[in-house]
Amino acid sequence: MIISRQRQFVAACIALSIFGAAMVSGVSVASAQDQPAPVTTPTQVVDDDDHVIVETFTPRGGRISTVAFDESGTIIPVPESFESQGTVTAESTMTTVHVNSATPYSVTGQRSNSGDGGSSSASGCRRVTVSNEKESLLGFTLFWFHTWTSWCWDRNARTISSVSTGWYLSGVDGTRQWNSMIVDNTRYYQWIPGYSTSGYEHQKQGHLQSCPSGCIINNYPQNWLWSHSDGTWSWETDD
Repeated sequence: MIISRQRQFVAACIALSIFGAAMVSGVSVASAQDQPAPVTTPTQVVDDDDHVIVETFTPRGGRISTVAFDESGTIIPVPESFESQGTVTAESTMTTVHVNSATPYSVTGQRSNSGDGGSSSASGCRRVTVSNEKESLLGFTLFWFHTWTSWCWDRNARTISSVSTGWYLSGVDGTRQWNSMIVDNTRYYQWIPGYSTSGYEHQKQGHLQSCPSGCIINNYPQNWLWSHSDGTWSWETDD
């Protein structure tokens, strides 16, 4: 009788040991007993990945760096979808725009994403590309709306020059198609009071539609970028 109880005790210890090993190894008890393991349904979090890509150049057009930042200012890998628009030089033709002495609205930080960056320097040339992602309810990319401003600056003169702007799309899902650009505003403004070309504002809003469903779904991505005469910038996006 004593031997039998000892055998039962040993068997119980072995079973407990198997159970513990299964738990430590991450294998469910059901699997350890040759039973189907329960299936866990993965969840997907919707989270826009809006960011900026900053290309910095010497006044003669020599590339210094290309760096990408998220809205928190953290450096991230430069996305494969990024399309560089060539070099930026101080000899570039200036964009003809309306010079407005009024100060534009400030960065609110209340839209989808916003941020600022750059450190003050005496002079240089730079292009900042704002990338605005639109995602489905399941978290899949429907399209990227990219807008950019390139400019050179002279901090002592408090001026911006050699300005050019542009835009492009990437990663467009098969359910979306481009319709038109409905807002396209570019202008100088007084970033520094009394200097009418010390700041530059660039705003674009596009219109995309989902036409397989009868063109009843519309998207209006919108980007803002403010360039400053010391090489810094601010940006916002809105879906």
